[in-house]
Amino acid sequence: MGNFKKKVVLIGNGMLPSLCAKHLIERPDVDLSFIVVDDSPQRYGTGLENAAEKFNIPFKKVQKIRGSEIERRVQELRPNFLLSICNSQILRPELLSACEVAINFHNSLLPTYAGSNSCTWAIFKGEKNFGVTFHLIEGEVDSGAIILQKSYPIPDNATAGHLLLTGAHRGFELFKEGIDLVLNNIMPPRHQQLTERTYFTAKERPNDGWFNFHWSTSECLRFLRAFDYGPLQSPVGLPRIKIKDKILYVSTGRESKSPVPNIPEGSIHLIDDGITVRVKDGLIELTSFFTEDMRKLSLSEVIAEYKIQDKMILSN
Repeated sequence: MGNFKKKVVLIGNGMLPSLCAKHLIERPDVDLSFIVVDDSPQRYGTGLENAAEKFNIPFKKVQKIRGSEIERRVQELRPNFLLSICNSQILRPELLSACEVAINFHNSLLPTYAGSNSCTWAIFKGEKNFGVTFHLIEGEVDSGAIILQKSYPIPDNATAGHLLLTGAHRGFELFKEGIDLVLNNIMPPRHQQLTERTYFTAKERPNDGWFNFHWSTSECLRFLRAFDYGPLQSPVGLPRIKIKDKILYVSTGRESKSPVPNIPEGSIHLIDDGITVRVKDGLIELTSFFTEDMRKLSLSEVIAEYKIQDKMILSN
């Protein structure tokens, strides 16, 4: 009995599952039998595929798990544990029933911010604390009993990309701390308080992606940071504004230190080296611009192509 190895299947992609895979491989009590690399458009990077190849773990790269040979493969393996870590796909009961225990990682303090793009929504809503959760896969999406959870404070001016990266690091710390308890079934699950649950679909965007210049300065800046994923492609697109009959996408901005003119909210105020917009309690300077076909524009190109004039009022 002392030589019994727990059979594990890992599904996901990116940095966090890659770190978890390496940690599992180093454990003498684990047989990491199969890796499923989530290759759907919502996922980032090739880290898990590289880890599987490096450690000679059987793996399959798929864009769609539902109805694929992956389900049959997992049913044949009948693993003790299935770990879904940074996996964007919903797993069917036919697959889950073949596993003794199925666990999912979610980048938020469940039951809040279940579903998609939790980092975006937490920044937009002005949360002061965030966290990571490992929970059983049962019932509705991200509603299963919590096994491991840890919170941390959100730094001032953090972006959604910052929370995404921090979640990977904090998630791995929590995984290392709790994996013994998980594998030996001595971590009692804690049912979620679903009356406190908030849930967002993959299609939802803060204010449907539109800038609202009746917001305060701090609200406008939170809106921009909620769409900012740094070098990664934003899963929620970019904030947009309407200038006459054309749409302009704006990826970054900052509070302007220029004197606030006596103009209506939503009015453009041109300064020597930038475009500012009057908001509820000040000016926001817009600093990075893209057309509808995602062509990056310089400041002079924006002014010329969109025929921007001082005191022009933008649509909300």
